[in-house]
Amino acid sequence: SSWRARRPAVLFATPAGPSDVPNAEELPAALLPLGHQTLIEHQLKSLAHLGVDHVTVVVCEAPERLRALVGQGERWGLTVNWLLVRDPAHPYAALDALPRFGDVPLLVGHVHGWLSPAALAGLQGGHQVLLCRQANGLSTWTGWAAQTATQLAAWPRGGDFDELSRWLRQAPGPHCELDPHGTVLVDS
Repeated sequence: SSWRARRPAVLFATPAGPSDVPNAEELPAALLPLGHQTLIEHQLKSLAHLGVDHVTVVVCEAPERLRALVGQGERWGLTVNWLLVRDPAHPYAALDALPRFGDVPLLVGHVHGWLSPAALAGLQGGHQVLLCRQANGLSTWTGWAAQTATQLAAWPRGGDFDELSRWLRQAPGPHCELDPHGTVLVDS
């Protein structure tokens, strides 16, 4: 594995809940239930299972509720740091405030981009962007990637998720694809 001594990740927990959920404006997507836990709890458990030990969570809405739930990550054996951004639609300037881990790939994910632990394991090989091939043959970004500091420096900062997704699909470098069922296909 290309992840060494420290296994860092950044988890964007910025979007609000979907409009069809009651009180969505007060409930960030990270706090939505998935079974007996919230989305963020499932994501942190998956990251810990992969061997990630340091997670920076980027938040906008209800940061105090998220921090009360997650704490400093001790429940999962993680160290969790928090970054607060003002605009949930444009959170990527927070990448400039992340701790630096040298050439160790940083796992970048989005709480609302739920993937199984098996699918996330496809990123352990290194510097990849995880795409999902749709039934129509087009590929979309899952919201997950493993990137070095040099690769992250090239990411656009001012755009939203869709703009970053378009940029990443066209960016040079390896991509890993999932089929519509979440099975890792081939590196491209």
